[in-house]
Amino acid sequence: MARTNTMKAALTLFAVACVAASGGCRGERSNKPPRQILPDMDDQPKYKAQTASHFFKEFEDAESGEMYGRSMRQPVAGTVPFGHYAEIGASDGFDFDATREGITKEDARFYEGKNADGSWVKYIPATVDAEFIALGRENFGIYCLPCHGALGDGAGTVGIRWSYALPSWHQDQYRHGGEKGDDGYIFSVIRHGVPNPGGAYPLKMPTYAAKVSERESWAIVAYLRVLQAAHESNINDLPDRDRADLLRQLNQGGTPAANTGNES
Repeated sequence: MARTNTMKAALTLFAVACVAASGGCRGERSNKPPRQILPDMDDQPKYKAQTASHFFKEFEDAESGEMYGRSMRQPVAGTVPFGHYAEIGASDGFDFDATREGITKEDARFYEGKNADGSWVKYIPATVDAEFIALGRENFGIYCLPCHGALGDGAGTVGIRWSYALPSWHQDQYRHGGEKGDDGYIFSVIRHGVPNPGGAYPLKMPTYAAKVSERESWAIVAYLRVLQAAHESNINDLPDRDRADLLRQLNQGGTPAANTGNES
């Protein structure tokens, strides 16, 4: 009982002190320093951005000869800021690879489109299946189609209004074996854009690295190869079931992916 009364008295005292403290400050002015309930939270030692550190000894002051270092430290070698990057990818809907490989990007073939000797990767360094091609078709329709057209021939709604004719992906130079036909080269164009002659800016074609991930970029390359194959194909090359489906699309006014073989 005595312990209960003691606790009640302590709580009452604390409440009165709080009211008195708040009442004494309301509407009054004072030249005295403000009350600090927890001064260690206000006055804690800490480094601020772009300030020097006397704990790390990296540089020597030219005048005093005193050693100092940076307060802003580089990440420890081998560490991966997993959580930070994963949140970025989740927040903006970007197809972000939050694995260690996706963050460190050590595989130059996949993340740069280049071999160890600096040459372009000839073929897509990923498994190409129906799902992968569908991913490429989706992103091609969003980002590439307006300029390059649904068939990749440069006759998109924006492309035909450009100040010069856009190239067609069906030209020999963009096919395997052509001057610009390696998959790694086309991947790089998507990632870095195309500069104007002499490297002048702005880019002739902008970079889409902020719009599509590396995986989506490769998927677009895969879909471009499908468009190229369709451009050279004939309806008679298709299996009977696929040919029937395509003829049904034609009869319904659809847009087939291959020519019918009746063109001159």
